[in-house]
Amino acid sequence: MTFMERMQKDFTTITLALIPVAIVINIVVGQVVALLKIPVYMDSVGTMLVAILSGPLAGAITGVLSNLIWGWVLPPPIGNPVAAAFWGTALVIGFQTGLFANWGWFKNKLPQSQAIAYVLGAGMLLTLLQLFLASPTFGSADFTPLALTGVVMGIVLTVITTFLTWRGTFPPLIVIGGVLLGIVSAIISAPVAAQVFGGATGAGTDLLVALFRYSGLDPLTSNLAQGLISDPFDKFVSYVAVWFIVRGLSKRLINQFPRGENVTDR
Repeated sequence: MTFMERMQKDFTTITLALIPVAIVINIVVGQVVALLKIPVYMDSVGTMLVAILSGPLAGAITGVLSNLIWGWVLPPPIGNPVAAAFWGTALVIGFQTGLFANWGWFKNKLPQSQAIAYVLGAGMLLTLLQLFLASPTFGSADFTPLALTGVVMGIVLTVITTFLTWRGTFPPLIVIGGVLLGIVSAIISAPVAAQVFGGATGAGTDLLVALFRYSGLDPLTSNLAQGLISDPFDKFVSYVAVWFIVRGLSKRLINQFPRGENVTDR
């Protein structure tokens, strides 16, 4: 199938109708979370929904449009100029989520032992990254145990997700996808937050950035450390939320979308 044929197949009437709804979901939920100063984002739920049901390209376009409209089109207090700078992150979130969905990560089940091993592996990777970021402060006069906050939270997140995987609450690959997407999002977003906004974006995550700055980390490393805490948790929670939304839709409606097979058997 050529690129143009794929575009025609994915961008059906129902996809074009869903994209504006998804953009509204992104902006409304993201704005509420930002006003409450919660150290997550939750501004990509709509993007993920489009990506799962209509493919990576539709998801990527939805993500970019959401951030640009939120940042450049809508006036304050609804508009958020900071959002536009992170359009690249939104693009990756939409595209990568679509790939995960195409691979069956939102419906496939794994043997319990294999699923737990995958979740533990993702959690260990996240925790080791936090330990690596904190390591420059070890032995310095500015060292404070606060530098290990990311390590502790990585362990806590690993324990929680392992327990939920053991319970079989949702497809285990959602956990893996959330952590992997969170790591990628953090790496992309950290330079933007540090260099464009000096580390402070007005979100609840600024508290974590300030904590890491106090512990002796430089602005870029502080934003990356914050992202590696907030983003994997945010993307994991967002994936679970989208999964429950999709589960609430009728099979007949899901099958009208071009990638409905990502979440149900045709």
